[in-house]
Amino acid sequence: MRNGDVELEYDMIGAIPRVVAHSTDWQANGERDTRDAIDGQAGLILRTCYKSTAGATQSINTSLISPRREALLACHNNHSGDGIPKYMAMAGDRRPLLDGYDDRQRRSFLKCAIHGPSYRRTTHAIGFGRFIYIILSALALYAVIGLFLALNVSITDPSTWCLRLPHENWPFQKHPIEYWEHIVTSYPKADRAKEWSRFYTSGPHLGGQNYSQALWTKDRFEELGFDTKIEAYDIYVNYPVGHRLALLEKHDDDYKVRYEAKLEEPVIEKDKTSGLKDRIPTFHGYSANGNVTAPLVFANYGTFSDYDALLSHNITIEGSIIIAKYGGIFRGLKVKRAQELGALGVIIYSDPADDFGITPEAGYEEYPEGPARHHQSVQRGSVQFLSFGPGDPTTPGYPSKPGCPRQDPHHNTPKIPSIPISYDDAIPLLRALNSYGPLAKDLGWAPGGLEYKDVKYNIGPTPPHLSVNLYNEQNYTITPMWNVIASIPGSLGSTEGVIVAGNHRDAWIAGGAGDPNSGTAALLEVAGALSKMTSMGWKPIRDIILASWDGEEYGLLGSTEWVEDHKSYLSKNAVAYINLDVGATGSHFEAAANPLLFDLLHELASRVPVGQPSEGKTIENSGWNGKIRTLGSGSDYTAFQDFLGIPSSDMGFKNHLQDAVWMYHSNYDSFSWMEMFGDKEFVHHEAVARLWGALILHLSSRDILPMNVTRYAEELEGYLARVKNGSDEGNHPSLEMFSAKGMQYDEEVELDVYGNPSSFSYSPPKNYKRHNGKDGDDGDRDPFTLKPLPHLFSALTAHASRFENSLRHLSSLIQPNLIPIQEPSWRNYLDRLILWRRIAAANRVIRRFDRAWVDKDGLGGGREWFKHMVFAPGRWTGYAGAVLPGLGEAWEDGDVTGWRRSKSVLEGAVRRAESVLERFREGCRRDGEGKGT
Repeated sequence: MRNGDVELEYDMIGAIPRVVAHSTDWQANGERDTRDAIDGQAGLILRTCYKSTAGATQSINTSLISPRREALLACHNNHSGDGIPKYMAMAGDRRPLLDGYDDRQRRSFLKCAIHGPSYRRTTHAIGFGRFIYIILSALALYAVIGLFLALNVSITDPSTWCLRLPHENWPFQKHPIEYWEHIVTSYPKADRAKEWSRFYTSGPHLGGQNYSQALWTKDRFEELGFDTKIEAYDIYVNYPVGHRLALLEKHDDDYKVRYEAKLEEPVIEKDKTSGLKDRIPTFHGYSANGNVTAPLVFANYGTFSDYDALLSHNITIEGSIIIAKYGGIFRGLKVKRAQELGALGVIIYSDPADDFGITPEAGYEEYPEGPARHHQSVQRGSVQFLSFGPGDPTTPGYPSKPGCPRQDPHHNTPKIPSIPISYDDAIPLLRALNSYGPLAKDLGWAPGGLEYKDVKYNIGPTPPHLSVNLYNEQNYTITPMWNVIASIPGSLGSTEGVIVAGNHRDAWIAGGAGDPNSGTAALLEVAGALSKMTSMGWKPIRDIILASWDGEEYGLLGSTEWVEDHKSYLSKNAVAYINLDVGATGSHFEAAANPLLFDLLHELASRVPVGQPSEGKTIENSGWNGKIRTLGSGSDYTAFQDFLGIPSSDMGFKNHLQDAVWMYHSNYDSFSWMEMFGDKEFVHHEAVARLWGALILHLSSRDILPMNVTRYAEELEGYLARVKNGSDEGNHPSLEMFSAKGMQYDEEVELDVYGNPSSFSYSPPKNYKRHNGKDGDDGDRDPFTLKPLPHLFSALTAHASRFENSLRHLSSLIQPNLIPIQEPSWRNYLDRLILWRRIAAANRVIRRFDRAWVDKDGLGGGREWFKHMVFAPGRWTGYAGAVLPGLGEAWEDGDVTGWRRSKSVLEGAVRRAESVLERFREGCRRDGEGKGT
């Protein structure tokens, strides 16, 4: 009880009430008058008045019901100068209340109500004045009710009244959502996107070195009327100092340089960006410092199975330098596995065999004269171990704020040096392996694209007289990185959810026309469209956040730190995250998403035009096969989907088959290349901005969230079947098989997230042991049984289907505009409130459905950062998504304990999801939904 409160205590023997007044807080500021304590018919009221030095009087009335009639207890006005009453009166007597009270003491005082003589109850007749008081009170009450109705009733016609619901223009704005969809898809323009691209690619903007662009982006958002701020994080990164790569030949006791790599992309006269004085050198993010000399070994794509193949052919990896092709898996995992096997360094190059046949060998000219890859283009990139956790490697799971504790980064970054090179620099190194060791085809590997350059693709190692020297020097530092965050408030605020849409701003190079600035141009077009709609009277139901991330290229740094920083807010309120990284580098549309978003993506892709609407060409009918991939990693959706369980998506137009080769992370990913080959008319920039804006509009403004829970449940059953089939067939249970032979590709070839063909196979690690049910502690039962998951997943689909029926019933009760009420009444209004409550409850179910699959302990095996039990990047793929990863990895490793733990977590998640769905339906039935749902 706070000081100044009054409470009644009873003596347990005599049931004598005692009034205890705690007044310490009152003693500091003035005088206190304690007036008569009046005993009523069945209670005791003590009134204590406090006079402040300013003369104001405050009173506290406490009605205390006594079990018997009590004597009058009064504290008279006699008080000391410090405001403490010193006398108590009983039956007219005056006695000291606090004898010996020391004025310097500050303590609570006690008042006791002492039992006295009873008295006769007095009744009062209701007189004329009291009657008038009751009549006036009733009239006042009716007046208040009438005013309340007037504020909530719109009189349009004497015969029809329209009652408004809590959303000021619920369910839609003054125009239906189709009207706003037309606005948001009409606003983006190719010419404007082209100018945004020209600006962002005009100079270097490496992560942590682009503050001027952050300010410029903030200014653009503010010009559009959005509340915008920059949120900075202090992040551990590296910047290049120096490097060297040389093929050494030993003569007696001396080494001579047989070839020294150029490690630089030449200036092209037709490409102004390539000639900037401050262009960024070729290097790997998070590569280790080192100077090593060792034999060279070719490792194909450097996948887990590629290294296993080397070991099975007795190729020595320990003490060697590995040379591997880009593609197939994330580059950092090539380095990780090499490090685990004792390699001293890694060299990675882009092989023209992965360019869909658009090569000089096939008769195509190189950039800038033609669409083929320039022979000296180099793919930069991060070698962080992405599938073991993105973000600042020194602050896993928490934001990199000033003064925060830092951990050893090497749990998630290499300890051996690595460098990227062009295929032109790779040719002399690969030729040095000719005739040494088995051929690539002897290990079942697809042919490379440099055979016409006299490369035999022998494995090696190089002979004793040849070795490679790799030198890499990096400056590691902690530097600020800047996220630009713009907010658009919804009419119901974040309580109804938040839609986050983002693109990263940083690039490895001066240009970055494809990655990331095709997406950045689309971001500004979408922002302009939302601003225009706001000026026309549109207001979303839910909040919208537009984000321009920094540091994505190093390892999703800006977005990951922001998500870790705002974890509680996002977990509670976020509806979805819509990512756009590479918006346009070709003509082939691709999408990856959480299953909750599948239907909405298909719906909008069927309507969003590509080019002029009059041409009738939409995203759906412009070559898209309709397939939506599983999210893995490699872009800023990772922290949202895999860490917090926020449904996410990624999309864009990528190069494919006969498109020009996109020189990813090269200086030639420039505005000149985009204008000449990538998206000449910028129509795909325009189209992806239209789709992005439409997704944001529908997620933020539809009354019932357009996210299909049944689709999610059905996909779960399919994922479980993949795990079962994978374990039965001895294949990776969550990675789709790719079959590509040489340079021959067809429409069914699967690509990685950046359009590279994944022409490799996967097999479980060598330490995998297949369990046949005889060596487990379950006797003759298979310890890797999936039971009861198939039954639970099937039941979840049934629950989800019933939930969708409930949503359809709710939708049938909603009209595009305010529903006319012929006979306005409280019943009408309450019906609408109940409807609104049910819609809000349904949206909460949808919003939280994906959260049910998040486990606070995360995946095991060093992947604890990844909390989602359904979606994660493949442990040894990085880019490609894995489904039910805990099961898949336990099966690969022969880990019965891990299998059982993952299965138990999934069982709990299914039951939580079922419970949420069923509670909603029960609530609807209580509200009188009827039996039809």
